[in-house]
Amino acid sequence: MPPLVRAIEPRDLPAIREELHRHWHSTEIWSLGHRHCADRLPGFVAEVDGVFAGLVTLHLDEGAWQCEVVTLSSRQTHAGIGSALLRAAEGFARTHGCRRIYLTTTNDNTHAIRFYQRREWRFSALHQGIVDRVRALVPDLPLLGFDGIQVHDELEFELWLVDTGASHDTTRRDSIAWYTSRHLARPRRAPHAPDPEYTMGFILTLVLSVVLLPVTLIASWVVVPPQQEVVALRWGKLSQIKKVPGLSWVNVWGRKLIRISTKQQAIEVHRTIVADGNGNPIVVAAVVTFRFVDSQKAALDVEDAAAFVRTQAMAVLKQVASRYPYESANHTTSLKSETEGIAREMRELLQSKVSVAGAAIASFELSDLSYAPEIARAMLVRQQAQALVDARRVIVDGAVQIVHHAIELLGQNGHTLLPAEEARLVSNLLVVICGESHVQPTVSMQSGDQREAGADERLAKLLEKIATNTTPRTR
Repeated sequence: MPPLVRAIEPRDLPAIREELHRHWHSTEIWSLGHRHCADRLPGFVAEVDGVFAGLVTLHLDEGAWQCEVVTLSSRQTHAGIGSALLRAAEGFARTHGCRRIYLTTTNDNTHAIRFYQRREWRFSALHQGIVDRVRALVPDLPLLGFDGIQVHDELEFELWLVDTGASHDTTRRDSIAWYTSRHLARPRRAPHAPDPEYTMGFILTLVLSVVLLPVTLIASWVVVPPQQEVVALRWGKLSQIKKVPGLSWVNVWGRKLIRISTKQQAIEVHRTIVADGNGNPIVVAAVVTFRFVDSQKAALDVEDAAAFVRTQAMAVLKQVASRYPYESANHTTSLKSETEGIAREMRELLQSKVSVAGAAIASFELSDLSYAPEIARAMLVRQQAQALVDARRVIVDGAVQIVHHAIELLGQNGHTLLPAEEARLVSNLLVVICGESHVQPTVSMQSGDQREAGADERLAKLLEKIATNTTPRTR
């Protein structure tokens, strides 16, 4: 039976997350150095006899001129599920006006490489070492993949969407020309009307370089340290980005250098007072670990990228902390108990806000969590009362078990107790075991309603004898 392929629906979310964890051990998927929250992407699911059988998730690039297949997986091999999902992805791209659809796979996935090429997808690029750079952000990423092959690179495959009756090569050339003219090419000018900005900048740079040649030769050298990238602007326009460590030469005239560190950075979100989900004021603080993976965005798209991340982290911390109570008695999600889930939610939310700055968030963890000073005393009293109640409950449960066991042992050893005696024994044992202060035992001289016949006479004689023996003698 051929698989049924349909668009993702909200009810599919648990199965989607299970599928992602089955194949990638996470819902966060990295491709070409970018992180995707795959469980939030559009896509398609495949079903066989009503049972979940496969998944494809998609991402439309900015401008929707191309579409990326982020994940593709199936639970059955040689059943046509992967091919059906891939055809659905191609149809999705065509529907959204994309000219190109592409995907990446790691260098160890030889099965996938064969699969895509058999379906007329073409190898388009090799991204060497990109998995190693991602592994620096995600240390848990395994080094060994399929067949014991070390995973270092990503292979990119593409399919240029072909119009009916047109050859692949012709359409591909037309699509490349369309993309170049739309995204890369400068507006064309007549030969007699060159770009004035380009001309003036070039002439000024040339004149200054020739007139001040010694200064140009000496001052144009730029040192690029390890784990740092240099964004060079020429007369206010992006000129080049230096990523290779070492000594580089960038003409000093009209340039502006913006240095972006790609090292792991940690910022502290200082203690702040927030109202939790129950409206109680709490003090929270956090530590964010991140690094910049897109130096162009960090340098040009935001003002002071590090401060931007810090400000957004403060906003995310307040936003997430206000959604949940500090602690919960009915075992629902709370800040105190679900620290791992809260940290993951904060990291994902912050990542969505700082992508514009080219930052990748590695972790976002709470470093301080407590009640605010103005209610800390009251909450401490409440916690002490709750702890006292819990402790007394344990003591009472234990006392009942001890008393019950004692009565059973007495019965097994042949000691039969009257109901009144049993009630008194239970009462005395509970008082002794559950009491907080030291108990002074007393012995009752009568047995209440069950007194023996002649007990009063024997007691009177006993008291007279005691009185006689204790009366002082006179000489």
